Amino acid sequence: MPWDEFQAWMRYRDKHGPLSNGQRIVHAAALVAHTVSSTVPRTKGAKPPKFTDFLLYEQAKQPAKEGPIDLQTAMATWR
Repeated sequence: MPWDEFQAWMRYRDKHGPLSNGQRIVHAAALVAHTVSSTVPRTKGAKPPKFTDFLLYEQAKQPAKEGPIDLQTAMATWR
């Protein structure tokens, strides 16, 4: 596939959403969850969740907030 065609597909995906049916279903469910969560009352000054917080594949793209832990810490945490 030529580079310009690839870029055209990426622009299409950015505009219209994911191409696979599974991701479209996740996207629709995330939209419903985000809409419902925006109606929940919050304490003053609390920020509502972002839409991307409900997208599983977007969370997988983001780097972990914490670095990797060593085996001793993991064993102590999981007991």
